[in-house]
Amino acid sequence: MIAFLIFIRCIFTEPNEELFHFTILHTTDTHGYINGHRHNETLTGTLADYENMITTLKNNVKEREYVLAFDSGDIFQGTGLSDATPVCGEFIFDIFRKTSIDAFTMGNHELYERTASENILKNYKEFYGERYLAGNVFHTGDELPLGNYYRKMTLDNFGDIVIIGFLFSFTANADNTKVVPPVEAIKDAKMDEALDNPNLKMIFLVCHMDINDEEAEIIYNHVKGKKPGLPVIFLGGHTHQEKQQIKQDVLDLRVESLCFLQKIGVADFYLDKEGNFVDMGRNSNSRNEGMISSFVRTFDSTTNTAMSKANVSFVLANVTEMQKFVNFDPAQGKEWDTPNSKLIRTLIQDKSKELGLDTLYGCASRDYSDDNKVAGNLHKHLVQLVYPKLKPFQKAGSKSIPTYLVNSGANRAPLYKGTIVYEDVFMIDPYQNYFCAIRNVPGSVMTEIQDKQVSKMNSEYSYPRSPNSDHLRLKVSNNTEYKFSDRYTQTVTTFSAKKTYDMISTDYDITRILKLVESLHPGKFTKECDTTKTTRPVFLEYIKTYMKCPNPKEKKIYTLILAIVLGLAVVAICIITAISCVVMRKRNKRELEGLRDTTEHTGLLSDSD
Repeated sequence: MIAFLIFIRCIFTEPNEELFHFTILHTTDTHGYINGHRHNETLTGTLADYENMITTLKNNVKEREYVLAFDSGDIFQGTGLSDATPVCGEFIFDIFRKTSIDAFTMGNHELYERTASENILKNYKEFYGERYLAGNVFHTGDELPLGNYYRKMTLDNFGDIVIIGFLFSFTANADNTKVVPPVEAIKDAKMDEALDNPNLKMIFLVCHMDINDEEAEIIYNHVKGKKPGLPVIFLGGHTHQEKQQIKQDVLDLRVESLCFLQKIGVADFYLDKEGNFVDMGRNSNSRNEGMISSFVRTFDSTTNTAMSKANVSFVLANVTEMQKFVNFDPAQGKEWDTPNSKLIRTLIQDKSKELGLDTLYGCASRDYSDDNKVAGNLHKHLVQLVYPKLKPFQKAGSKSIPTYLVNSGANRAPLYKGTIVYEDVFMIDPYQNYFCAIRNVPGSVMTEIQDKQVSKMNSEYSYPRSPNSDHLRLKVSNNTEYKFSDRYTQTVTTFSAKKTYDMISTDYDITRILKLVESLHPGKFTKECDTTKTTRPVFLEYIKTYMKCPNPKEKKIYTLILAIVLGLAVVAICIITAISCVVMRKRNKRELEGLRDTTEHTGLLSDSD
């Protein structure tokens, strides 16, 4: 009997003891959204709640179970907590280090402002130690890196893992930083240093780029070429979309999570002792079971057989859903917040109060969509009402007709119906863009520009994402092309050949527009800018001036006046009704008396006959 039990144990338990269970949590492109979403009651989860989620999972692992959390960058620019501080992102950079996230990669939005990158250079080692990655980003002049090339972690009973972080070939960075294209950065000696480890069991590429981008392929193929037998997990970002894919035969799993901390990506899988993904059908203990999940089903290219090798889910950033995911039941009386998450929550609330992000500035009578295909969207509101009223960067005495241009991605969020607080302004316009103009453009040129294809315009000034590729950064992913007039909402849409126009936009767009104009008429036009005139104060001034909330006192007065008017109207109606009744009675009385007289007269005539 004992021998039989031992035999059964050998059959059913020994294989599981050789399996390693991984749960990978992933966020990307949070853009300062660490305090929930003011206009979405469903998205109640904050950075503090996410910290609770990570900590709860990490504190409840069993032997051969591992929970790792990674972020793929763009933590700056999107809310007041990120952008209302004296240095862009300084509070965000500080607060994220207090989380239990195992590694972060730098995004392109960390590099737009000079002071932001200086702050990162100064503090990343002290704040993050080995956790902050920027393998291809450097400070100009001294060539100091703005982050680590890689991080090595040793996992009990498993071995070593290495996390490598890159940013895509970004070129719009501030002039005190330099981004080395990944195709060059992978040749650095640090790559060999990261991978030359006999105890290395798995590789994570935590990169700020599309998981399907050609640069992602170049990085992956380079790493895989050096370590062909190891599983490689690619965690991407930048596109603001949920994405997942797995290539079972090459041990390649890739995930990108939704932006703005709306959902947390979760990859759940098992590895055997040789480092192979194990078919999830053999295991029913996946953490994601029953959640908002979907198996990644792909084909093994060698066998053409459908495999279920990983469970990828995207957990809604809603406190209830997050608690469900980690099997936390608030009904049991346990406290959700840990001491660390309490600190994070308090710091967020205090900073929000300090920056005055709840200060009321106005009221919107309706929603203004940030989708330029929706009628009455925010882009049209800016170019048709806001800028024409406030006239930013118009030239006094000029005979040229001003036409403002706003590109379809200029606004990062809608303007919602109801109260408008300071935070809303940063959500819509998180940048420090200033106004620029191309003056005195003939109407014939303006007309000529409208039908130009945007992707063609980009090819004239943009850059290939790798030396061996003609794929351009701003080319639309589905290969369609957009006309200039479709991409840019404009104040004036019909142009007279007999008139000239001032094209007024932001520093971000004017360079692109000028390149297009120069491609048609070389050397004839230049741009002029004013760095002191930025877009956000203009929008804020408009809200305060033209989108005022009803004054409570005035509302009371209006209500009282309306009540008096209605009361007087009721009295007037009653009086008119009463008078009408009296008149009607008198008239009826006269008619009745006349009828009697007629009857009596008729009777007399009858008697005489």
